[in-house]
Amino acid sequence: AIVATWWKKQPWANIAIATGIKSGRLMVIDLDCKPDKGIDGEETWRQLDEKTPDTVEVLTGGGGRHLYFTYPDNVDLKSGTNVLGPGVDIRAENGYVLVPPSLHASGKRYEWEASSDPIDGVPVAPAPLWSMNGHAKGVRPTIETINPTELLPAVKVNELRSALAFISSDDRDIWLKVGMALKSTNAGQQAYGIWTEWSQQSSKYDPRDQQKTWHSIDSSRGVSLSTIFWMAKQNGWVDPNPVVAVNTIENGVNDPVIAPIVEETVPMNLYNPPGVLKSILDYILQTAYIPQPPYALNAALSLAATVLGRRYCGETKLRTNLYIVSIGTTGSGKEHPREAIRSILDSADCDHLDGGENIASGQGLLTRVSINPSIMFQLDEFGLWMKSLQQKNSGRYNGEIMPTLMKLYTSTNTKYKGTEYANQRERPRVDLTFPCVNIHATTTGETFYSSLSSAEVVNGCLNRLLVVDTTDMPEGEERESIKDIAVPPEIIGWIEEVIKQERTRGNLKGLSDCAPIRISKSPEAHKLFVQFLRESKARRKAETNLENIYILRRMYEKADKIATICACAEDLDRLIVTKEHAEWAIQFVTYHTNRLLRLIIDRIADTPFEQSLNDFYRAITDRGERGVTVRELNRDKPFRAYPPRDRGQIVETLVKSGQISLMELKTAGRKRIAYIPVNAEEDNHHE
Repeated sequence: AIVATWWKKQPWANIAIATGIKSGRLMVIDLDCKPDKGIDGEETWRQLDEKTPDTVEVLTGGGGRHLYFTYPDNVDLKSGTNVLGPGVDIRAENGYVLVPPSLHASGKRYEWEASSDPIDGVPVAPAPLWSMNGHAKGVRPTIETINPTELLPAVKVNELRSALAFISSDDRDIWLKVGMALKSTNAGQQAYGIWTEWSQQSSKYDPRDQQKTWHSIDSSRGVSLSTIFWMAKQNGWVDPNPVVAVNTIENGVNDPVIAPIVEETVPMNLYNPPGVLKSILDYILQTAYIPQPPYALNAALSLAATVLGRRYCGETKLRTNLYIVSIGTTGSGKEHPREAIRSILDSADCDHLDGGENIASGQGLLTRVSINPSIMFQLDEFGLWMKSLQQKNSGRYNGEIMPTLMKLYTSTNTKYKGTEYANQRERPRVDLTFPCVNIHATTTGETFYSSLSSAEVVNGCLNRLLVVDTTDMPEGEERESIKDIAVPPEIIGWIEEVIKQERTRGNLKGLSDCAPIRISKSPEAHKLFVQFLRESKARRKAETNLENIYILRRMYEKADKIATICACAEDLDRLIVTKEHAEWAIQFVTYHTNRLLRLIIDRIADTPFEQSLNDFYRAITDRGERGVTVRELNRDKPFRAYPPRDRGQIVETLVKSGQISLMELKTAGRKRIAYIPVNAEEDNHHE
């Protein structure tokens, strides 16, 4: 009777339903579309929608939609606008929604969506958990049915990839077991990314089935990572658990070698290399607008390695070719060392040793090397260049460059046989005898590391590079003016003396034999290198990270080459690797290898989600003690490039993995609540 009276008094009234606890914990997601204000809730929802169950749906008179759900008893969910993103509101506690046949201000009525009408028996579905946890305001406590994301450490990720390489993803039962094992880790998108990466190796891979199956997997089914490792072992996989290396010394006694403690202490004499290397380094620094010792030292080594070329080698016949990459921030002075090298080569009438600033094709590279057997390519923006080579539409010519460089690196004491073409008369095969190619490259950390994945490490690309990352080192101070300084005569004289020592002259094509001068080691230097080799092997055997193992493999080789360069730089008449040369070379390689191993763990990502985590963490770390507020997450780069749901998930993962924390910071004005790195939080507590 009361309701009938209401309708008699106001027959044109609309009908509303209270949301929240009063209506059985009803939650309605309201998608607003207001083109005049630039609001498109449907577009936001398309980006957000992870997996929405079929439920009751209303088409609003204003052109939007209402999706009806219920939420759990242990959740306090409040109403709010733009909660899930622009144009996506939540109506829950203290809220309401209009229902059919209410009339909108536009003159159109609210209608039940034809396939989602409750009159036809369509039930209201439970709210998808992702739509509440970490997104809706006032959700407390965290929904108990969601396990907190726990990121797998890099060591475990690489161990899993190593094991999965021995398991076929064609069999559906095995495919499901691997998926269940990975989901049991509670690693969320990281685990899903690993599963997808492995699944894509099968021709049966279906992205829709992949996602649907992942959401249906119960992580508590009792299948764990042990299942993956067991299946891999059945197919020949060897567990890379840490072991103690054992070497046999000269008297036949087994001498256990413990992997040395990894340190990053800068060697005392790092920027005081022997002989002409120091002269080259000093000349570069004296003529630089921003003196940067690491860049200058890399340039000095690259120049000396190129000049020595095919003329000298070490005891193990290793030539002096190096692929050195200097990493630094934009505007930090990376350009000057390249210019200084060109000035030195011009003054010594050796411009032919300086190759082009870009390599257009693998065959073009071989043609240039056939003309000049010992040559250096000084490449800027090396990271961008590497990334361009990996693009799917980069073309066959670009695709040949990196494999060719990798082969040339290890072909200095042998004959490199070129490509066979159908028309041998017009395009004969180019064979190279003892080519000595050097790379002196510069790049920024962002472009270099983003061009890498685990594949570049395992296939041998990265471990051929001697990477010197100066990103977190002190920056050089700009000079007010630069003086023109002539190339010191001792540098020119050394280059001329090396060229005189050449045993075989002429075009590389005409060479049938080349006998380089072999540099021997003193007993003390030999002893140091034996110990270094044993320690390097021990580190590899104790290492569980597959990428690290591959990088550690070439430590000895790089140190041996640099020791040979040091001996020639010190005295071209004596030509012996002394204890001091060995110590300097070993310390140089060890220091920069240790830095690289630390950095690639944080910077290399094989899945988009891992890359996003890295991007967010670095951006928050770069803000220092001020951190990043929630408002800045929605406004600033790189955060705003991600959809709201992804932003929330990434931040939530970083918080739960202990990498960042939401803190109230002390400021002179209003309080600032921001996400800061956990190490910065600890520093604040210590102050």
